[in-house]
Amino acid sequence: MVRPSLRDVLSNPLVLLCAEVLFFVCVVWALSGCVAPQCCTPTQAEPRGPVVSAPRIVDVTVQGATGAGGQVAVVTYAGGIEDGSTQVLRAAFESLPPGLSAIVLVLDSPGGVLHEARGMARVVETAPAPVACVADGLAASAAFYLLQACPLRAMTERSQLLVHEAYGSRSGRSGTRELESELEAMRSVNQAMAAHQCRRLTMTLAECQARYAQRDWWVLPAEALEVGAVDLVVPTPSALVVLLVE
Repeated sequence: MVRPSLRDVLSNPLVLLCAEVLFFVCVVWALSGCVAPQCCTPTQAEPRGPVVSAPRIVDVTVQGATGAGGQVAVVTYAGGIEDGSTQVLRAAFESLPPGLSAIVLVLDSPGGVLHEARGMARVVETAPAPVACVADGLAASAAFYLLQACPLRAMTERSQLLVHEAYGSRSGRSGTRELESELEAMRSVNQAMAAHQCRRLTMTLAECQARYAQRDWWVLPAEALEVGAVDLVVPTPSALVVLLVE
């Protein structure tokens, strides 16, 4: 009996069909093994950004004398915006004395999860005194979202802002309906996020979204002022405090 050559085996239609089926199964298995989703629903959405670190309130101080400009509290927030960040910020604000004329929130954050940024924005919006936020170092991703919730937005000359779309890893479900549902959820998250973080910029919503649709949008102080991402640029956070106290 003559044994078929390797070329004959590989050219056999049945062998080719089996190989294609095996390849398809491997692809489906690999996709279904993805990490559990961080953004399979709007509340789990997470802006993409630099690697985040644990959130912490670095310092809380009160400056200025009673009268004139009044007393200003300075709360410095550093690290990622992660689960628990809203409570961290709320606790810091609740620890402040009554009768403040303003609160300065100093931000140095690579961003993090969107639902916590939303929670922190609500803390800012319901604070016992007007909040002036100043980016000192980096306000990226979810931190940029938070910055846009502040009545007064500032950044130091040494700082950067970063804006981009939300992202999330897949849930592991691979059906067509599930994939379309996750895609629709991501579109909805990005639209809602843009409505907040673009609303005070000197451009239309569509123009703002176009800036970061294809790649991350890094913003330095001069451009931030030009596009309305901040209201003023200061040398240091202390310079902002002096403006508020005087």
